[in-house]
Amino acid sequence: EVLLALFLGLRRGEVLGLRFGDCYFESNRIHICQQVTTVKSDYGNGSTYGIKKLKTKSSNRIITVPEFVMESIRVRQLEIDSQKSFYGQKYEDNDLISCNANGSPRSPEALYRQFKRLIKRLGLPEIRFHDLRHTYASLLIENDTELKVISDMLGHSTISTTANIYVDILSKRDKPAQIMQEKFGNF
Repeated sequence: EVLLALFLGLRRGEVLGLRFGDCYFESNRIHICQQVTTVKSDYGNGSTYGIKKLKTKSSNRIITVPEFVMESIRVRQLEIDSQKSFYGQKYEDNDLISCNANGSPRSPEALYRQFKRLIKRLGLPEIRFHDLRHTYASLLIENDTELKVISDMLGHSTISTTANIYVDILSKRDKPAQIMQEKFGNF
């Protein structure tokens, strides 16, 4: 899950909704087309979580994936095959990459708690799971990736959404030029 958020910029619900069938291993691409999120309970008393379509048309996207991430998905597929064998007919096959041992969708809150335990165990600073997505976008910006490409990869509906979220980073990229202008621009 961490790999998918950090190296693909996926939202938590997108990570949890990703299926093996959404992976095109031969071309190192994945199709982001559903999420696990809060849904109304069938019994009318509150809400639970489940698989749902993405909120916007632009969130539905195909992205290219680094080979090492695709390899980790292949390894996960072997783990899932083992779980299917163990649970037999009791396995709830949603084809999900990130799921409970019995195949049912993982709770977004359970993923968050697991992430918090992981960063604490590793002695890392306290961050939110969503900060992995921000790290992804920030690294792309710092390495001169076009804003339109970043916007598309993140599934933002407009470039202005991306720019508004990452305006601090974009403005800091201009700082070196400002310093040089102040120091040497009055020749």
